[in-house]
Amino acid sequence: MSDSSPQRPPFTEIEQQQIESSLRDILAQDDFKASGRLSAFLKFIVTETLEGRAERLKAFSIAVTVYGRDDTFDPQANSIVRVEATRLRRMLERYFRENGRDAPIEIRIPKGRYVPEFIRREPPDLTSPRTGLDDFRPTENRAADGRPSGNDPASLRRSLPPVPRRSIGLWSSLAAAAILLTGLAVFFVWQQQLDRTPEANAPSLPRFTDNDPPEFTDSFRPVEPTIAVALRETSDPEVTRLGQRIKDAIEHEFERADDISIIERIGNGATRVDYRVDLAVEASSSSVATLRVRVTHVASGELIWSRNLRDFALDPISFDGERRPSDIGLAISRPYGLIFSDYRNRTRPDSGARRPFYCVIKAFEYFQDRTQTNFRDTLSCLDIALVTRPDFATGAALRAMLIADDYVTKVNGPDSTYTLADAMVSARRAVASDSQHTRPHVAMALVQFLMGNQQGFEESIQKAIDLNPIAAYALAQRGAVHILLGQISEGLSLLNAAIAQNELLRDDYSFYFFIAALMNDDRNEMQTWGRASAASRHPYALLASILAAHRRGDIAAKQELKNTLERSFPLFAGDLRSGFERMGMQSAIAERLLSELAEAGVDTDAPDK
Repeated sequence: MSDSSPQRPPFTEIEQQQIESSLRDILAQDDFKASGRLSAFLKFIVTETLEGRAERLKAFSIAVTVYGRDDTFDPQANSIVRVEATRLRRMLERYFRENGRDAPIEIRIPKGRYVPEFIRREPPDLTSPRTGLDDFRPTENRAADGRPSGNDPASLRRSLPPVPRRSIGLWSSLAAAAILLTGLAVFFVWQQQLDRTPEANAPSLPRFTDNDPPEFTDSFRPVEPTIAVALRETSDPEVTRLGQRIKDAIEHEFERADDISIIERIGNGATRVDYRVDLAVEASSSSVATLRVRVTHVASGELIWSRNLRDFALDPISFDGERRPSDIGLAISRPYGLIFSDYRNRTRPDSGARRPFYCVIKAFEYFQDRTQTNFRDTLSCLDIALVTRPDFATGAALRAMLIADDYVTKVNGPDSTYTLADAMVSARRAVASDSQHTRPHVAMALVQFLMGNQQGFEESIQKAIDLNPIAAYALAQRGAVHILLGQISEGLSLLNAAIAQNELLRDDYSFYFFIAALMNDDRNEMQTWGRASAASRHPYALLASILAAHRRGDIAAKQELKNTLERSFPLFAGDLRSGFERMGMQSAIAERLLSELAEAGVDTDAPDK
């Protein structure tokens, strides 16, 4: 029997009025006035939720309704809705930490979803008939006594009045894996392949003024570098559409890298922009166009990189196979890429307290060159930064990962006092500081795994993936753990999926591919991944390279790699069995590795106690 009773609205009339008032205040901001598409996006998802149609809020319906796409739109092939949702999320976060910091109701868009959340940001009026601290929720989910029924939709989450949040980004992979050691080299090789057409006849690019509005307090200044992408306007609709597709692809890579904060608007009232990417597209003929890219450091006005790229097809079908915009975004935003290198060069070594992102760069430098000195310097930098910015979620996450790395590699020496319990404290702090960011959950997953909590690992890594489905490093971390646990097929599937999203992860996870090849007795793949591991400064990867050199009979290379292992990681090299146990490796894999290493002349006997 069907229920013929009329459906009750999801919100009371007073709640609707309050949310609609908050929406009007947001849309009246200059940032939103300057972006009609994002304003329409926000209005659509809020209106649909208020009217009880939250289940409609999928990438397809948003693309069709807001962006005018037809019924052939494929959300898997076209990332416009995901990219725009990210930009909208960051604009909302910026509004509520700046102009809207005193707003009583905050509108949030959770990562990985399009249904907004409405959060009460101040204690309710005690004279009001409603005195509960719960967030707005549908009336049908309240019990007869007015208490929550426990059946609230996820989009109407209950919480205490939140502390203003920031979106902090930085790409990081499994701390026990090599971290993008070849990234900078790849960037320079890539840029040499671009068209170096002189820019003498290039059209004038957008000029922006007032890029430095009144300074915000440190607690509201984003930690990570901020970047804005500006597309030069044109009267040709085909060229405009191509330019927007290029802009979307570049920004999609910024979101995938998770390292920088994308700013929607440049000018008075906008968050200060550190770097600006200017794009100009002009038709070269009736079928192709030229793209001119300029990257500028805003405060100094210095042009730090520019390229001209020719022969972009105006036909949207041909554009689907175009990789160059994604390559541009990757080269700009990757660790050891353009912005990382420029930011590093402009920052004083003692700037950790004033510019916490410098400590993030130091952490990546540690993973590139693991030494006791680098470990201690980086940890000291992060500790200072976390005093000045207690909500520095990425800093807390990286601190957890550094300590976890020392737990496995023993790089800090025999007198190191750091434990996995210390790493867990930092991981919990990271999650508490920003539970809506991927990085803290990745750090938590790593620590949980090393502590032997497989269920905790799976829960944390799934949260990370749910928050940012395009974060390839989270998929790669899950794949690496599956490999260590002997689940070779599942691990390879996840690693290959991660590499399909980010090709540069191949070298970072070469050790795990090597283990898979070893357990599958695939000699060719062992050589491939053993050679790829040779550039790593991680003891795991050095072991893989030693075995590969032994198998191909390269005695000199094998001896050099052994010397590097013993010199750089004496405690790990002196007791390999214990090292494999600390990293959570399945015993069958550990025994196979120990047998192969003994055959290669590596001392695998545990020291006498």
